[in-house]
Amino acid sequence: MKIAMASTDGVNIDQHFGRAEQFYVYEIGEGGVTQEERRCLPSDVAGQDRLQAAVQLLSDVSYVLCAQIGPHAVEALAASGMTGYALPGNVQKTLQNYIRRQGLLKNLALCGNLATTACRPGGCAGCRG
Repeated sequence: MKIAMASTDGVNIDQHFGRAEQFYVYEIGEGGVTQEERRCLPSDVAGQDRLQAAVQLLSDVSYVLCAQIGPHAVEALAASGMTGYALPGNVQKTLQNYIRRQGLLKNLALCGNLATTACRPGGCAGCRG
């Protein structure tokens, strides 16, 4: 499953859906989380065209997380099979919480800025959790 986050820096979910210039897309599976890519909207698209361009840009994701999102954007995402949420905060903590809630991984750790189970017992230099 893929989750897109509206972020200016890839660290925080800090953009309104309608104003976001880029989205960070992560894939979550049994093996953990990988950053799939950073997707950018064309700068010359505005208004309703911008909404449709964002929906198309994210057409393969399940959830879109933003600092804020309006009802028209929520409806447009839903019409394309996606769910939009206003959930500002830290990208890594959000991913970690989602994985824990879904029970996807056991012994979850945050290593190298991404959730993983690759840590050896006792942790590694990159462990944060």
